[in-house]
Amino acid sequence: MAQSLGIINTVAHGVHMAAEPSLFAAFVLGVAYAALPGVVNTECVRRGIAFGFRPAARIQAGALIGDAAWAGIALTGAALLVQHRAIGLVLGLAGAGFLFHLA
Repeated sequence: MAQSLGIINTVAHGVHMAAEPSLFAAFVLGVAYAALPGVVNTECVRRGIAFGFRPAARIQAGALIGDAAWAGIALTGAALLVQHRAIGLVLGLAGAGFLFHLA
C-alpha cells in the first residue's frame, strides 16, 4: 500500500519512518551542497574549533540569511522580467542555449 502512494519506508535505529522520495532527494542535495568546501564553511570550521559551536552556528546562520536575501532579490527581478513576453522568450532561449552549451 505504501509503495502505491509513492512513499518510501525506511528504518533508522529500529524506528520505521515514512518519507516522500522528493523530500529525501532534497535532503541529500542539501547535505551535498552544505558539504562543499568554501570560504564560509572554512570560516565556520575555524571558528568552531577555536571558539565552539555558537560562533560557528552564527556564521552559518548569517550565510543562510545572505543566501536567502540574494535569492529573493534575484527571483523578484526574474519574475518582473518574465512578465513581459518578449523578454521571457529571450531569457528562455538564452537559458536553453546555455544548457545545450553545458551538455
